[in-house]
Amino acid sequence: MPHQLGATGENFARPTSTDVRTWAEWRTAAVALRVAIVGGAGAIGRRAAALLADQPSVESMVIADLAPVNAAEVASRFGSKATAYWTDFSDPREAREALEGADLALGCLGGRPSLERPIVEAAIDARIPYIGICDDWKVTEEVLEMDPEASEAHTLVVTGAGASPGLTNLMALHASRGLDEVNEIHISWVGSTNSPSGVEAVAHTLKSFGGSARMFVGGGWRFVRAGGAREQVWFPEPVGAVDVATCRHPEPVMLARSFPGVREISVKGSLGVAILQDAMRLASRLGVSRSTLERAGGLPGIETWLPGVGFFGGGPRWSALRVEVRGRRMSAPATVVLGAVDSMQNLAAGPLAAIALAIGRGTVGRGEVGVRTPEEVVEPVEVFQRLANWGIKVARLEPADGVAA
Repeated sequence: MPHQLGATGENFARPTSTDVRTWAEWRTAAVALRVAIVGGAGAIGRRAAALLADQPSVESMVIADLAPVNAAEVASRFGSKATAYWTDFSDPREAREALEGADLALGCLGGRPSLERPIVEAAIDARIPYIGICDDWKVTEEVLEMDPEASEAHTLVVTGAGASPGLTNLMALHASRGLDEVNEIHISWVGSTNSPSGVEAVAHTLKSFGGSARMFVGGGWRFVRAGGAREQVWFPEPVGAVDVATCRHPEPVMLARSFPGVREISVKGSLGVAILQDAMRLASRLGVSRSTLERAGGLPGIETWLPGVGFFGGGPRWSALRVEVRGRRMSAPATVVLGAVDSMQNLAAGPLAAIALAIGRGTVGRGEVGVRTPEEVVEPVEVFQRLANWGIKVARLEPADGVAA
């Protein structure tokens, strides 16, 4: 059963039904936002909460999480502006209770894709906008197929609004504006293990490099083995060159909607440490998953040995994104490459919070209902400017025939 907790663990009063504002009621008016952050005690959820807490337009936050103690601890950081709530979110009815009284819901359980659909269902039932960071291509397809339900409820769902996917989608759209014709989109990411979210990066890698990935090749869909097709790509300094491999991220599924004439869309990623990357790929192929580690009590143990990966050649201290868009400009081949470097917490939580604030202000998504991807409803420059104010920079890596990024 779900539990409501105050910032220090005490019960708090739920809003009455007369306090509830639906998306249809407030999307055209400027209101102080009441935000529910599902997975708010995780690395990305905590960072999103911190970014939103400083905004005058955010009236209150509910830190909803699987772990009651963690949820209460995070909520306590924001004083009277935040309260805590916990449930397992697997039941849409219980997830719906976590969203009661909220104007907007953020989903930060990207590492647990099985929970994404119940939370989306709960948001649709509550008739409030939902912005999530799901990064699994199969679950993303399932969420996109919920468009009729969201449209009927007159609400908006934005799926894949973290780092990859999310910021990478907006980078692809922005880069494409420097070309007359887009033929290929190649996305790469590296997640540092030398960060507060290093354990999450390892758990995420187990999911991303196992099974099959769906890529768009030659103008059609192809299933390829995740963890294969390794190549070296250059990320912005100080990350530099990193070997990346095909992963299960959903950008091909998402961007194929926005770029109907594109011939190829690929996504590759890495932890930045070759021996650790190989170990994770092998473990994934042997069926080891996040839940396997949790049942065996392995995730806490990872925290103790992650700092030692430096013994095996180190790894980047920063995470990074790279988006390369190839096509033609004035009939000549041209390429635009954008990149970003920061902690993965910032790269994922920044776009999520920025998109939430833009929807809350009505500058994006006005009149939109249904399930959408970030690049379908959000203006990249607005998000980039908000990120820059938070110290997160998106920049052009290589000039493309004089085309400014």
